[in-house]
Amino acid sequence: MRLGAERILGIRFSPAATAVPLQNANVNTQTVARGHAQTTAPGPDPASSFVHESRKCNLLAFTSPSNAFGGLITKTLKPTPGYLRGLWVVATGTGGVNGTNTVTAAADAPWNLYQSIQLRDAFGTVVYQTDGFGAYLIHIYSGQVGSVGLQDPTKDAFYSAISSGATGTGNFEFALYIPLEFDPDTAYCSLASMNTAAQMALAITLNTSANFYTTAPGTLPVVEIDLYEEYWAVPITNPNLAPPGDGSSHQWTQSQGQNTIASGANTRVPLPDVGSYISTLIICMRNATNVRIDTPFNADLELWVDGVPVRIEHPNLTQSRMYRQFGMTRPTGVVCYSFRDSVGWTVGIDDMELLLATTPGTLLELFSGGWGTFSGGPATANTYTGKLFPVQAVPARLV
Repeated sequence: MRLGAERILGIRFSPAATAVPLQNANVNTQTVARGHAQTTAPGPDPASSFVHESRKCNLLAFTSPSNAFGGLITKTLKPTPGYLRGLWVVATGTGGVNGTNTVTAAADAPWNLYQSIQLRDAFGTVVYQTDGFGAYLIHIYSGQVGSVGLQDPTKDAFYSAISSGATGTGNFEFALYIPLEFDPDTAYCSLASMNTAAQMALAITLNTSANFYTTAPGTLPVVEIDLYEEYWAVPITNPNLAPPGDGSSHQWTQSQGQNTIASGANTRVPLPDVGSYISTLIICMRNATNVRIDTPFNADLELWVDGVPVRIEHPNLTQSRMYRQFGMTRPTGVVCYSFRDSVGWTVGIDDMELLLATTPGTLLELFSGGWGTFSGGPATANTYTGKLFPVQAVPARLV
């Protein structure tokens, strides 16, 4: 794989085009290439990489119109002639009528439109499972959707905030990305999606209007869900080429800490989802009423691995690091530990050298010598964990 310094130094040029008289560039005669792509197509290069021979493509997988809040959408994904990189899920709410209500949205809206999103591969293995707010956090903190603030879905061309206020209709539009590919430089972890008889399945449960709005419009919008698939095309010049580590996958799972946190308590919280290479650990603190809160984060937030503290720091330091890594304003109640910062401060280019290797017996804990004081009942550490499952070894560790 072209990782680390090889990305910069190991530059690979395109294979030489088929020689066609009078159609090739010649600097001495000041002529340019005049051949068309189909007449100068390169032949197969046995030493070439997959991404060098392939190309990025996308297609509309399905449109599901006129869904009600609280509805269930289950779809089998359309096969692609290649390897699936990820899915764009576009949600549009239209047709809302104000009535006489002053429309207000819930704190987690519009992202909490989804009560749950679950993606299964052709064999039924869950490769992506989260609630809607978790999908938003994965979008901004995975390092798989962009960096330096460009991954902010509120800056996306699709985004239209919830129409609220005295004349609000409750209508909205936004898009979130479900990432599969872990390394866009090599297509690592993009998944084969060519078999029409064995396709992935997506299940989306929409939240209730009572959870989406604090005050709903008189007539609720109907919700349309459109899904777009991003994929690498099978190389025409060499159909046998596949992404490195073909069959490797990067997965996202939602869970929660095994212990709740009482106000001012001294409690270690074991975190689940170990047993793989962890790329990213996102933690969202909520009180007993499901409100996101910062107050549990006290002056000595700690992350422990097998009884050894790997991070002991003031929460402000964690939050500052998050901003430098991702260029995003941090949502209330959220901290992120990324293990993808092996190349510079910004998470976006990664050679996988610093991924956190865990086993099923690894003890991963969040701790504070004295959690902060807060109201609303005990707090829960909700987790969203990015996990790499390599077919063999993590590619950067082969060298």
